[in-house]
Amino acid sequence: MGGHSMAAYSDDLPSLGDTTSGRLTDDEAYQALDRRLSILEERTAPKPKPFIERINTWSGIATFLLAVIFTYALGAWDRFFVSPVTERRNLIVKLTDIDIEVAKLVPTLSSDPQTLLNVGTMARSKKIALLQGGTNLSQGSMDALSLGEVQLLGWHYSSVNDIEPAGKLYDAVLKKAQSEKNTFIEADTYRLLANLQTGQAAVEATKVNPEANKYWPEARKLYDKAIQMFVSDKQPQFYSAASAASEWVGLEALDYGSQECAYALSSWAIETMSKFDPPTSNRFLIQQISWLKRLQLSAGAQHRISSVPCPRSVVGFMEQEFREAVAYKLKATGEANTDLPAARKDYDKAIRIFTSMKQPRLFSAANIAIDWAKLEASSASGVKECAYALSTWALNQMSWFDQTVADRWQNEPWLRQLPQYFQANGGLPGPCPETVVGFIDQPR
Repeated sequence: MGGHSMAAYSDDLPSLGDTTSGRLTDDEAYQALDRRLSILEERTAPKPKPFIERINTWSGIATFLLAVIFTYALGAWDRFFVSPVTERRNLIVKLTDIDIEVAKLVPTLSSDPQTLLNVGTMARSKKIALLQGGTNLSQGSMDALSLGEVQLLGWHYSSVNDIEPAGKLYDAVLKKAQSEKNTFIEADTYRLLANLQTGQAAVEATKVNPEANKYWPEARKLYDKAIQMFVSDKQPQFYSAASAASEWVGLEALDYGSQECAYALSSWAIETMSKFDPPTSNRFLIQQISWLKRLQLSAGAQHRISSVPCPRSVVGFMEQEFREAVAYKLKATGEANTDLPAARKDYDKAIRIFTSMKQPRLFSAANIAIDWAKLEASSASGVKECAYALSTWALNQMSWFDQTVADRWQNEPWLRQLPQYFQANGGLPGPCPETVVGFIDQPR
């Protein structure tokens, strides 16, 4: 039946007394019983465990207790000290990953505006969902982040038009950058604050009765301050300055902005960018030409563009000579179809100013010469020899910046037709009269 029979225990136990007489005295019976109980107690008592066995027994319990104690302590530390910073950094990474995904996706999509709009809307929605849980912008959690991290987080808020937290973060970056004397981050943050103002100005411009001066003055001051800091740095950041100027164009191109300043700013950005990235500069130039044509076709009074120089009160960083040269170019563009002699004089003045500046603006001068050459080649009263001289001078200047840009202009149909014209009219082109083009040195 399993277990041990009582006989197994009773074999070694002392007898209860003399069994032959068949009777025990009371004392003998009690003594015999005590002996048997003592022996049974000794046999059934637990044996003492060795030291190693005791350690093995208690090690599990000790591990459990230590785990509880340290997990609670580390969890409390993470909750109150580490978590806010880690949370911010994780948030920044996730938000930046969304932008990277969009940047990779857009080139693979069609140019259909609705498709691109849908992609942008979905990315914006994902950002908003992530930012909903990250609105606790306490000073302590921000101080632990780097300047670049705080600035990037502010940019993500501004990208979904969440103005208030973006502004707070940019203000925090400004204070920290100024205390650390980080002029680049300070200038770039002024640019980002200006972009915030530009976004609000764009919304304001769509209203029935917009407050025209609500955002423009502050945005202009911020852009101007950013560009001045970029160009006056110990190591001038001209590329960043050109980017800021091109963004400023977006503000001035809005209704109630200054179209003259928009044109001057885009011209300055194109010229400045040409020193570092000629193909991008050329793309900006093509966009500027297209934009100027749209302005000339527009009937709205707020879209008209004049040849008055952009006021220094608006664009403080830009040299007087540059603004004047741009104004002469605009004037010549307006005169091209109605008064060819006047257009020639103004083109010539603009080029002379650009080439005689302390820092000659040869890319801008070359672009004006190309426009002038095209006018001489296409106008019935134009001088083809001057078109050839102007285009040759312009392409030589452009080739110093980037040969691909020069090649693109050289492939323009009107320029390719010039040799055919000269062949049909006796061979090589003659000299361009100095009365038409005065800035080019002899021989022509």
